[in-house]
Amino acid sequence: MRHSRSRHRGGIITVLVTGIAGGFRVEVTDEGGDTVPALIPCDTQSVGGRGLMLVDGLAARWDYYPGADGTVTTWFEMADLHERQAHIPGSSQHWPG
Repeated sequence: MRHSRSRHRGGIITVLVTGIAGGFRVEVTDEGGDTVPALIPCDTQSVGGRGLMLVDGLAARWDYYPGADGTVTTWFEMADLHERQAHIPGSSQHWPG
């Protein structure tokens, strides 16, 4: 939210989680900003910039769309545990939970 106008006192952030076939979808809507959501390179010394990198690495897919009122919604979809393991050849990894 660092790049959003929602970071200011009184700013609004809305999170919606919806079940979808084989997983779930998360939508995060904020008050928009001067830039659009984008992956940025970061290294181990960076103090920020990892949010979308994590989403990109874990989500089945993600994107964003602008609202007519100036808001921006960034969304991602996650496959359930069994779906994720089915897409990892030889996976026997067990996730906590």
